[in-house]
Amino acid sequence: MAKKGITRLTRPEYGYPKGIGIVPRRGWDAMTARLIGEAERTPVTGLQNFYRRAPLQLLDLLFTIHSMAKMALSNDKSLSFAPPDISLTAVETITRIGTNGKPEVVEETDSVATDLLKTFWEGYPGGLPAFQRSLTRQASAKGLLCAECIPGNPLEGVAKVVIWEPLSADYVDTEEGRKLKQWGNTEDLDPETVLACAIDGDEDNPYGEPLASAFLSEGLKDLAQEMNLSDILRGWAYPHELFYFPFTETVQYAKDNPDILKGAGPGGENLTPYEFAQQEFDNFCTLLETVNPDDPIVVPKGGDGKVLEGGAGLDALEPILKMRRHRMVMGLDQFPAMLGITDGGTQAYTQHQMRTQAQKYSFLRFAVNYAVVWASNLHLRLLGLNRTAKVEEAPILPADRKAEAEAEQIEVETTIQKVDRGWITEEDASVKHTGSAPVGRPKDDTDPEDDADPNDPEREDQNNNDTNRQKQ
Repeated sequence: MAKKGITRLTRPEYGYPKGIGIVPRRGWDAMTARLIGEAERTPVTGLQNFYRRAPLQLLDLLFTIHSMAKMALSNDKSLSFAPPDISLTAVETITRIGTNGKPEVVEETDSVATDLLKTFWEGYPGGLPAFQRSLTRQASAKGLLCAECIPGNPLEGVAKVVIWEPLSADYVDTEEGRKLKQWGNTEDLDPETVLACAIDGDEDNPYGEPLASAFLSEGLKDLAQEMNLSDILRGWAYPHELFYFPFTETVQYAKDNPDILKGAGPGGENLTPYEFAQQEFDNFCTLLETVNPDDPIVVPKGGDGKVLEGGAGLDALEPILKMRRHRMVMGLDQFPAMLGITDGGTQAYTQHQMRTQAQKYSFLRFAVNYAVVWASNLHLRLLGLNRTAKVEEAPILPADRKAEAEAEQIEVETTIQKVDRGWITEEDASVKHTGSAPVGRPKDDTDPEDDADPNDPEREDQNNNDTNRQKQ
Protein backbone atom coordinates (compact mmCIF):
# COMPACT_ATOMS: atom_id res chain seq x y z
CA MET A 1 0.00 0.00 0.00
CA ALA A 2 1.29 3.45 -0.90
CA LYS A 3 2.59 5.48 1.97
CA LYS A 4 1.16 8.78 3.12
CA GLY A 5 2.07 11.65 0.85
CA ILE A 6 2.82 9.39 -2.15
CA THR A 7 0.52 10.20 -5.06
CA ARG A 8 -0.38 8.40 -8.24
CA LEU A 9 -0.13 10.19 -11.58
CA THR A 10 -2.52 8.00 -13.58
CA ARG A 11 -6.19 7.67 -12.76
CA PRO A 12 -8.08 4.37 -12.25
CA GLU A 13 -10.45 4.59 -15.19
CA TYR A 14 -12.66 1.72 -16.27
CA GLY A 15 -14.60 3.52 -18.99
CA TYR A 16 -13.65 4.63 -22.45
CA PRO A 17 -12.52 7.30 -22.76
CA LYS A 18 -13.48 8.69 -19.32
CA GLY A 19 -14.25 6.59 -16.30
CA ILE A 20 -15.96 7.23 -13.01
CA GLY A 21 -13.18 6.14 -10.67
CA ILE A 22 -12.82 2.89 -8.80
CA VAL A 23 -16.05 0.93 -9.17
CA PRO A 24 -16.96 -2.70 -8.40
CA ARG A 25 -16.46 -4.78 -11.53
CA ARG A 26 -19.74 -6.59 -11.02
CA GLY A 27 -21.19 -4.36 -13.71
CA TRP A 28 -20.18 -2.18 -16.65
CA ASP A 29 -19.38 1.49 -16.67
CA ALA A 30 -22.05 3.90 -17.90
CA MET A 31 -20.85 4.16 -21.49
CA THR A 32 -20.40 0.41 -21.97
CA ALA A 33 -23.81 -0.28 -20.44
CA ARG A 34 -25.42 2.23 -22.80
CA LEU A 35 -23.77 0.69 -25.85
CA ILE A 36 -24.77 -2.81 -24.76
CA GLY A 37 -28.34 -1.61 -24.27
CA GLU A 38 -28.43 -0.21 -27.80
CA ALA A 39 -27.13 -3.51 -29.16
CA GLU A 40 -29.86 -5.43 -27.29
CA ARG A 41 -32.66 -3.19 -28.58
CA THR A 42 -31.45 -3.02 -32.17
CA PRO A 43 -28.80 -5.71 -32.66
CA VAL A 44 -27.59 -4.62 -36.10
CA THR A 45 -27.43 -0.85 -35.69
CA GLY A 46 -26.52 -1.10 -31.99
CA LEU A 47 -23.48 -3.29 -32.63
CA GLN A 48 -22.47 -1.13 -35.57
CA ASN A 49 -22.53 1.93 -33.31
CA PHE A 50 -20.56 0.07 -30.64
CA TYR A 51 -18.03 -1.08 -33.28
CA ARG A 52 -17.54 2.46 -34.64
CA ARG A 53 -17.33 4.30 -31.32
CA ALA A 54 -15.29 1.93 -29.14
CA PRO A 55 -13.92 -1.04 -31.10
CA LEU A 56 -11.24 -2.01 -28.58
CA GLN A 57 -13.71 -1.73 -25.72
CA LEU A 58 -15.93 -4.12 -27.65
CA LEU A 59 -12.97 -6.47 -28.22
CA ASP A 60 -12.22 -6.45 -24.50
CA LEU A 61 -15.89 -7.22 -23.84
CA LEU A 62 -15.70 -10.25 -26.14
CA PHE A 63 -12.75 -11.58 -24.13
CA THR A 64 -15.06 -11.51 -21.11
CA ILE A 65 -18.23 -13.07 -22.56
CA HIS A 66 -17.08 -15.22 -25.49
CA SER A 67 -16.10 -18.74 -24.43
CA MET A 68 -13.48 -19.32 -27.13
CA ALA A 69 -11.84 -15.91 -26.55
CA LYS A 70 -11.81 -16.54 -22.80
CA MET A 71 -10.11 -19.89 -23.33
CA ALA A 72 -7.53 -18.42 -25.70
CA LEU A 73 -6.64 -15.71 -23.19
CA SER A 74 -6.35 -18.31 -20.45
CA ASN A 75 -3.93 -20.28 -22.64
CA ASP A 76 -1.78 -17.21 -23.21
CA LYS A 77 -1.61 -16.46 -19.51
CA SER A 78 -1.02 -19.99 -18.27
CA LEU A 79 1.50 -21.17 -20.85
CA SER A 80 3.51 -17.96 -20.87
CA PHE A 81 3.63 -17.12 -17.18
CA ALA A 82 3.36 -20.25 -15.07
CA PRO A 83 5.02 -19.31 -11.73
CA PRO A 84 7.75 -22.03 -11.80
CA ASP A 85 8.82 -21.05 -15.33
CA ILE A 86 9.86 -17.47 -14.57
CA SER A 87 12.57 -16.41 -12.13
CA LEU A 88 13.68 -12.86 -11.37
CA THR A 89 17.15 -12.12 -10.01
CA ALA A 90 19.29 -9.05 -9.38
CA VAL A 91 22.78 -9.08 -10.91
CA GLU A 92 25.88 -6.91 -10.65
CA THR A 93 27.83 -6.24 -13.80
CA ILE A 94 31.58 -6.18 -13.17
CA THR A 95 34.70 -6.01 -15.33
CA ARG A 96 37.67 -8.21 -14.52
CA ILE A 97 40.80 -9.56 -16.15
CA GLY A 98 40.22 -12.95 -17.73
CA THR A 99 42.59 -15.86 -18.14
CA ASN A 100 43.72 -14.46 -21.48
CA GLY A 101 44.84 -11.25 -19.78
CA LYS A 102 42.07 -9.19 -21.37
CA PRO A 103 39.21 -7.48 -19.50
CA GLU A 104 35.86 -9.21 -19.64
CA VAL A 105 32.39 -8.22 -18.48
CA VAL A 106 30.54 -10.75 -16.32
CA GLU A 107 27.32 -10.77 -14.31
CA GLU A 108 27.26 -11.95 -10.71
CA THR A 109 24.04 -12.69 -8.88
CA ASP A 110 23.42 -10.56 -5.79
CA SER A 111 21.39 -12.69 -3.40
CA VAL A 112 20.55 -9.78 -1.10
CA ALA A 113 19.20 -7.61 -3.93
CA THR A 114 17.34 -10.64 -5.33
CA ASP A 115 15.56 -11.08 -1.99
CA LEU A 116 14.62 -7.38 -2.08
CA LEU A 117 13.02 -7.89 -5.51
CA LYS A 118 11.16 -10.95 -4.24
CA THR A 119 9.76 -8.96 -1.32
CA PHE A 120 8.87 -6.10 -3.65
CA TRP A 121 6.76 -8.24 -6.01
CA GLU A 122 5.14 -10.11 -3.13
CA GLY A 123 3.59 -6.75 -2.24
CA TYR A 124 1.67 -6.68 -5.55
CA PRO A 125 -1.84 -8.17 -5.18
CA GLY A 126 -1.42 -11.74 -6.41
CA GLY A 127 2.34 -11.42 -6.76
CA LEU A 128 4.40 -11.22 -9.93
CA PRO A 129 2.22 -13.74 -11.88
CA ALA A 130 -0.85 -11.54 -11.37
CA PHE A 131 1.03 -8.53 -12.75
CA GLN A 132 2.12 -10.53 -15.79
CA ARG A 133 -1.39 -11.91 -16.41
CA SER A 134 -2.92 -8.43 -16.27
CA LEU A 135 -0.46 -7.17 -18.85
CA THR A 136 -1.23 -10.21 -21.03
CA ARG A 137 -4.87 -9.16 -21.28
CA GLN A 138 -3.78 -5.65 -22.25
CA ALA A 139 -1.56 -7.09 -24.99
CA SER A 140 -4.31 -9.35 -26.35
CA ALA A 141 -7.24 -6.92 -26.29
CA LYS A 142 -5.71 -3.42 -26.34
CA GLY A 143 -2.18 -3.59 -27.75
CA LEU A 144 -0.62 -1.29 -25.15
CA LEU A 145 1.00 -2.32 -21.87
CA CYS A 146 0.52 0.37 -19.22
CA ALA A 147 1.97 0.39 -15.71
CA GLU A 148 3.05 2.97 -13.16
CA CYS A 149 5.56 2.83 -10.31
CA ILE A 150 4.73 5.07 -7.37
CA PRO A 151 8.02 6.06 -5.64
CA GLY A 152 8.25 5.79 -1.88
CA ASN A 153 10.33 7.82 0.53
CA PRO A 154 14.00 8.43 -0.35
CA LEU A 155 16.08 5.22 -0.51
CA GLU A 156 12.98 3.09 0.13
CA GLY A 157 12.39 2.11 -3.49
CA VAL A 158 9.03 1.89 -5.23
CA ALA A 159 6.10 1.93 -2.83
CA LYS A 160 3.52 0.50 -5.21
CA VAL A 161 3.07 -0.77 -8.78
CA VAL A 162 -0.29 -0.27 -10.52
CA ILE A 163 -1.83 -1.11 -13.88
CA TRP A 164 -3.65 1.72 -15.65
CA GLU A 165 -6.17 1.72 -18.48
CA PRO A 166 -4.48 1.60 -21.94
CA LEU A 167 -7.58 2.99 -23.69
CA SER A 168 -7.17 6.21 -21.73
CA ALA A 169 -3.61 6.77 -23.02
CA ASP A 170 -3.14 9.80 -25.26
CA TYR A 171 0.05 10.77 -27.08
CA VAL A 172 0.46 14.48 -27.78
CA ASP A 173 3.15 16.04 -30.00
CA THR A 174 4.56 19.24 -28.47
CA GLU A 175 7.53 21.49 -29.15
CA GLU A 176 9.53 19.51 -26.58
CA GLY A 177 8.65 16.24 -28.30
CA ARG A 178 5.99 13.58 -27.96
CA LYS A 179 4.45 13.30 -24.50
CA LEU A 180 2.27 10.66 -22.93
CA LYS A 181 -1.00 11.97 -21.50
CA GLN A 182 -4.18 10.48 -20.12
CA TRP A 183 -7.65 11.56 -21.19
CA GLY A 184 -9.50 13.38 -18.46
CA ASN A 185 -6.31 13.75 -16.41
CA THR A 186 -4.55 17.10 -16.06
CA GLU A 187 -1.41 15.60 -14.51
CA ASP A 188 1.71 15.27 -16.66
CA LEU A 189 2.83 11.65 -16.81
CA ASP A 190 6.50 11.23 -15.90
CA PRO A 191 8.18 8.77 -18.30
CA GLU A 192 10.51 7.74 -15.48
CA THR A 193 7.64 6.30 -13.44
CA VAL A 194 4.88 5.72 -16.04
CA LEU A 195 5.29 3.09 -18.76
CA ALA A 196 3.32 2.61 -21.98
CA CYS A 197 4.81 -0.13 -24.17
CA ALA A 198 3.10 -0.70 -27.52
CA ILE A 199 2.71 -4.09 -29.22
CA ASP A 200 3.80 -3.74 -32.86
CA GLY A 201 3.74 0.04 -32.53
CA ASP A 202 5.75 2.55 -34.54
CA GLU A 203 6.35 6.28 -34.81
CA ASP A 204 3.02 6.91 -36.55
CA ASN A 205 1.07 4.46 -34.39
CA PRO A 206 2.40 4.66 -30.82
CA TYR A 207 -0.73 2.96 -29.48
CA GLY A 208 0.20 -0.44 -30.94
CA GLU A 209 -2.06 -3.22 -32.17
CA PRO A 210 -3.86 -5.90 -30.11
CA LEU A 211 -2.55 -9.41 -30.63
CA ALA A 212 -6.11 -10.66 -31.23
CA SER A 213 -7.38 -7.67 -33.22
CA ALA A 214 -8.76 -9.91 -36.01
CA PHE A 215 -11.10 -11.62 -33.55
CA LEU A 216 -13.27 -8.51 -33.26
CA SER A 217 -15.06 -9.05 -36.58
CA GLU A 218 -15.05 -12.84 -36.29
CA GLY A 219 -16.46 -12.74 -32.77
CA LEU A 220 -19.30 -10.45 -33.80
CA LYS A 221 -20.14 -12.68 -36.75
CA ASP A 222 -20.17 -15.67 -34.43
CA LEU A 223 -22.63 -13.95 -32.09
CA ALA A 224 -24.92 -13.11 -35.01
CA GLN A 225 -24.76 -16.65 -36.39
CA GLU A 226 -25.36 -18.08 -32.93
CA MET A 227 -28.63 -16.17 -32.74
CA ASN A 228 -29.69 -17.48 -36.15
CA LEU A 229 -28.65 -21.01 -35.20
CA SER A 230 -30.71 -20.80 -32.02
CA ASP A 231 -33.78 -19.86 -34.07
CA ILE A 232 -33.14 -22.80 -36.42
CA LEU A 233 -32.76 -25.27 -33.57
CA ARG A 234 -35.87 -23.95 -31.87
CA GLY A 235 -37.80 -24.39 -35.11
CA TRP A 236 -36.45 -27.93 -35.34
CA ALA A 237 -37.37 -28.83 -31.77
CA TYR A 238 -40.74 -27.02 -31.93
CA PRO A 239 -41.78 -27.18 -35.61
CA HIS A 240 -44.60 -25.08 -37.01
CA GLU A 241 -47.95 -26.74 -37.70
CA LEU A 242 -50.02 -25.90 -40.77
CA PHE A 243 -53.84 -26.27 -40.79
CA TYR A 244 -56.23 -25.83 -43.67
CA PHE A 245 -59.54 -24.28 -42.63
CA PRO A 246 -62.52 -25.28 -44.84
CA PHE A 247 -63.63 -21.71 -45.47
CA THR A 248 -65.56 -22.41 -48.73
CA GLU A 249 -67.32 -25.41 -47.22
CA THR A 250 -68.33 -23.34 -44.18
CA VAL A 251 -69.86 -20.64 -46.40
CA GLN A 252 -71.80 -23.25 -48.33
CA TYR A 253 -72.97 -24.87 -45.08
CA ALA A 254 -74.31 -21.48 -43.87
CA LYS A 255 -76.17 -20.97 -47.12
CA ASP A 256 -77.74 -24.41 -46.88
CA ASN A 257 -78.74 -23.79 -43.24
CA PRO A 258 -79.78 -20.12 -42.98
CA ASP A 259 -81.25 -20.59 -39.52
CA ILE A 260 -77.76 -20.70 -37.96
CA LEU A 261 -77.12 -17.13 -39.16
CA LYS A 262 -79.87 -15.63 -37.01
CA GLY A 263 -78.45 -14.02 -33.87
CA ALA A 264 -74.98 -15.63 -34.48
CA GLY A 265 -73.10 -12.33 -34.26
CA PRO A 266 -71.14 -11.21 -31.15
CA GLY A 267 -73.96 -8.78 -30.28
CA GLY A 268 -76.81 -11.09 -31.28
CA GLU A 269 -77.10 -9.68 -34.78
CA ASN A 270 -77.70 -11.75 -37.86
CA LEU A 271 -74.69 -12.67 -40.03
CA THR A 272 -74.21 -13.31 -43.69
CA PRO A 273 -72.73 -16.67 -44.75
CA TYR A 274 -69.35 -15.06 -45.38
CA GLU A 275 -69.37 -13.26 -42.00
CA PHE A 276 -70.28 -16.52 -40.32
CA ALA A 277 -67.38 -18.32 -42.02
CA GLN A 278 -64.95 -15.56 -41.02
CA GLN A 279 -66.14 -15.71 -37.42
CA GLU A 280 -65.62 -19.48 -37.34
CA PHE A 281 -62.13 -19.02 -38.81
CA ASP A 282 -61.21 -16.49 -36.09
CA ASN A 283 -62.52 -18.82 -33.38
CA PHE A 284 -60.43 -21.66 -34.80
CA CYS A 285 -57.28 -19.50 -34.75
CA THR A 286 -57.97 -18.54 -31.15
CA LEU A 287 -58.34 -22.18 -30.24
CA LEU A 288 -54.98 -23.06 -31.80
CA GLU A 289 -53.22 -20.46 -29.65
CA THR A 290 -54.24 -22.33 -26.49
CA VAL A 291 -53.34 -25.80 -27.75
CA ASN A 292 -50.19 -27.49 -26.40
CA PRO A 293 -47.90 -29.42 -28.77
CA ASP A 294 -49.08 -32.79 -27.38
CA ASP A 295 -52.84 -31.96 -27.35
CA PRO A 296 -55.10 -33.74 -29.84
CA ILE A 297 -56.78 -31.48 -32.40
CA VAL A 298 -60.11 -32.28 -34.03
CA VAL A 299 -61.21 -30.32 -37.09
CA PRO A 300 -64.07 -30.71 -39.57
CA LYS A 301 -63.57 -32.83 -42.63
CA GLY A 302 -61.43 -30.92 -45.09
CA GLY A 303 -59.50 -29.07 -42.39
CA ASP A 304 -56.33 -31.01 -42.94
CA GLY A 305 -53.12 -30.27 -41.00
CA LYS A 306 -49.44 -31.11 -41.32
CA VAL A 307 -46.09 -30.37 -39.64
CA LEU A 308 -43.53 -28.06 -41.26
CA GLU A 309 -40.16 -29.67 -40.58
CA GLY A 310 -37.73 -27.10 -39.14
CA GLY A 311 -34.60 -29.25 -39.52
CA ALA A 312 -34.59 -29.45 -43.29
CA GLY A 313 -31.17 -28.59 -44.69
CA LEU A 314 -29.28 -28.73 -41.38
CA ASP A 315 -26.68 -31.04 -42.91
CA ALA A 316 -25.44 -28.12 -45.01
CA LEU A 317 -24.67 -26.14 -41.86
CA GLU A 318 -21.77 -28.35 -40.74
CA PRO A 319 -19.11 -27.10 -43.21
CA ILE A 320 -20.28 -23.50 -42.68
CA LEU A 321 -20.00 -23.74 -38.90
CA LYS A 322 -16.68 -25.55 -39.16
CA MET A 323 -15.21 -22.77 -41.28
CA ARG A 324 -16.58 -20.13 -38.91
CA ARG A 325 -14.91 -21.91 -36.01
CA HIS A 326 -11.55 -22.01 -37.76
CA ARG A 327 -11.78 -18.35 -38.68
CA MET A 328 -12.27 -17.51 -35.01
CA VAL A 329 -9.25 -19.65 -34.12
CA MET A 330 -7.15 -17.72 -36.62
CA GLY A 331 -8.51 -14.42 -35.30
CA LEU A 332 -7.39 -15.41 -31.78
CA ASP A 333 -3.94 -16.33 -33.16
CA GLN A 334 -4.13 -19.82 -31.65
CA PHE A 335 -3.75 -23.28 -33.12
CA PRO A 336 -6.87 -25.48 -33.12
CA ALA A 337 -5.66 -28.11 -30.67
CA MET A 338 -5.26 -25.44 -27.97
CA LEU A 339 -8.96 -24.62 -28.22
CA GLY A 340 -10.19 -28.20 -28.12
CA ILE A 341 -10.38 -28.70 -31.91
CA THR A 342 -8.70 -31.98 -32.85
CA ASP A 343 -10.39 -32.94 -36.11
CA GLY A 344 -8.23 -32.98 -39.23
CA GLY A 345 -4.46 -32.71 -39.58
CA THR A 346 -1.76 -35.16 -38.57
CA GLN A 347 0.11 -35.33 -35.29
CA ALA A 348 3.25 -33.97 -36.94
CA TYR A 349 1.30 -30.99 -38.20
CA THR A 350 -0.03 -30.35 -34.69
CA GLN A 351 3.50 -30.51 -33.25
CA HIS A 352 4.63 -27.98 -35.84
CA GLN A 353 1.77 -25.71 -34.79
CA MET A 354 2.76 -26.05 -31.14
CA ARG A 355 6.35 -25.08 -31.88
CA THR A 356 5.16 -22.06 -33.86
CA GLN A 357 2.80 -21.08 -31.05
CA ALA A 358 5.65 -21.41 -28.55
CA GLN A 359 7.60 -18.81 -30.51
CA LYS A 360 4.60 -16.47 -30.29
CA TYR A 361 4.47 -17.00 -26.53
CA SER A 362 8.17 -16.17 -26.37
CA PHE A 363 7.46 -12.75 -27.86
CA LEU A 364 4.58 -12.24 -25.42
CA ARG A 365 6.94 -13.11 -22.57
CA PHE A 366 9.51 -10.64 -23.82
CA ALA A 367 6.97 -7.80 -24.08
CA VAL A 368 5.42 -8.41 -20.65
CA ASN A 369 8.73 -9.05 -18.90
CA TYR A 370 10.05 -5.80 -20.35
CA ALA A 371 7.62 -4.04 -18.00
CA VAL A 372 8.66 -6.35 -15.14
CA VAL A 373 12.36 -5.52 -15.62
CA TRP A 374 11.54 -1.81 -15.97
CA ALA A 375 9.71 -1.70 -12.65
CA SER A 376 12.34 -3.88 -10.94
CA ASN A 377 15.23 -1.71 -12.13
CA LEU A 378 13.46 1.42 -10.96
CA HIS A 379 12.93 -0.15 -7.54
CA LEU A 380 16.61 -1.09 -7.24
CA ARG A 381 17.71 2.35 -8.41
CA LEU A 382 15.48 4.12 -5.89
CA LEU A 383 16.92 1.85 -3.19
CA GLY A 384 20.35 3.20 -4.08
CA LEU A 385 21.63 -0.16 -5.39
CA ASN A 386 23.79 -0.40 -8.50
CA ARG A 387 22.10 -3.61 -9.63
CA THR A 388 19.93 -4.62 -12.56
CA ALA A 389 17.08 -7.10 -12.82
CA LYS A 390 17.37 -10.19 -14.97
CA VAL A 391 14.56 -12.54 -16.00
CA GLU A 392 15.31 -16.20 -16.63
CA GLU A 393 12.69 -18.24 -18.47
CA ALA A 394 12.17 -21.98 -18.79
CA PRO A 395 11.27 -23.30 -22.27
CA ILE A 396 7.54 -23.42 -22.93
CA LEU A 397 7.44 -26.83 -24.62
CA PRO A 398 8.36 -29.94 -22.54
CA ALA A 399 10.37 -31.28 -25.48
CA ASP A 400 12.45 -28.10 -25.51
CA ARG A 401 13.06 -28.41 -21.78
CA LYS A 402 14.37 -31.95 -22.22
CA ALA A 403 16.62 -30.93 -25.09
CA GLU A 404 17.90 -27.95 -23.11
CA ALA A 405 18.68 -30.11 -20.06
CA GLU A 406 20.54 -32.65 -22.21
CA ALA A 407 22.50 -29.89 -23.93
CA GLU A 408 23.40 -28.33 -20.58
CA GLN A 409 24.62 -31.69 -19.25
CA ILE A 410 26.87 -32.16 -22.28
CA GLU A 411 28.21 -28.63 -21.91
CA VAL A 412 29.01 -29.18 -18.22
CA GLU A 413 30.85 -32.43 -18.98
CA THR A 414 32.87 -30.68 -21.70
CA THR A 415 33.79 -27.88 -19.30
CA ILE A 416 34.94 -30.42 -16.67
CA GLN A 417 37.24 -32.02 -19.26
CA LYS A 418 38.74 -28.62 -20.05
CA VAL A 419 39.39 -28.05 -16.33
CA ASP A 420 41.01 -31.50 -15.96
CA ARG A 421 43.35 -30.79 -18.89
CA GLY A 422 44.26 -27.39 -17.54
CA TRP A 423 42.78 -25.42 -20.40
CA ILE A 424 40.61 -23.29 -18.11
CA THR A 425 40.46 -22.71 -14.37
CA GLU A 426 37.77 -23.95 -12.00
CA GLU A 427 36.77 -20.36 -11.33
CA ASP A 428 36.20 -19.67 -15.05
CA ALA A 429 34.13 -22.83 -15.34
CA SER A 430 32.03 -21.93 -12.30
CA VAL A 431 31.38 -18.40 -13.53
CA LYS A 432 30.39 -19.71 -16.95
CA HIS A 433 27.71 -22.05 -15.60
CA THR A 434 26.57 -20.40 -12.37
CA GLY A 435 27.63 -16.77 -12.62
CA SER A 436 29.70 -16.92 -9.43
CA ALA A 437 33.02 -18.31 -8.22
CA PRO A 438 33.28 -21.80 -6.66
CA VAL A 439 32.00 -22.06 -3.11
CA GLY A 440 33.73 -25.37 -2.32
CA ARG A 441 35.47 -28.37 -3.82
CA PRO A 442 33.55 -31.52 -4.78
CA LYS A 443 34.01 -34.42 -2.39
CA ASP A 444 35.39 -36.67 -5.16
CA ASP A 445 38.32 -34.26 -5.67
CA THR A 446 39.38 -34.11 -2.02
CA ASP A 447 42.37 -36.02 -0.64
CA PRO A 448 41.18 -38.70 1.82
CA GLU A 449 44.09 -37.86 4.12
CA ASP A 450 42.90 -34.27 4.36
CA ASP A 451 39.78 -35.44 6.16
CA ALA A 452 41.68 -37.71 8.62
CA ASP A 453 41.97 -36.82 12.27
CA PRO A 454 45.53 -35.60 13.05
CA ASN A 455 45.27 -37.10 16.59
CA ASP A 456 44.45 -40.58 15.25
CA PRO A 457 47.13 -43.11 16.57
CA GLU A 458 47.18 -44.96 13.28
CA ARG A 459 47.84 -41.69 11.48
CA GLU A 460 50.78 -40.96 13.89
CA ASP A 461 52.34 -44.46 13.35
CA GLN A 462 52.09 -44.03 9.62
CA ASN A 463 53.89 -40.68 9.81
CA ASN A 464 56.71 -42.22 11.90
CA ASN A 465 57.20 -45.04 9.41
CA ASP A 466 57.39 -42.55 6.54
CA THR A 467 60.04 -40.55 8.42
CA ASN A 468 62.20 -43.64 9.09
CA ARG A 469 62.10 -44.69 5.44
CA GLN A 470 63.22 -41.21 4.37
CA LYS A 471 66.23 -41.38 6.79
CA GLN A 472 67.33 -44.79 5.46
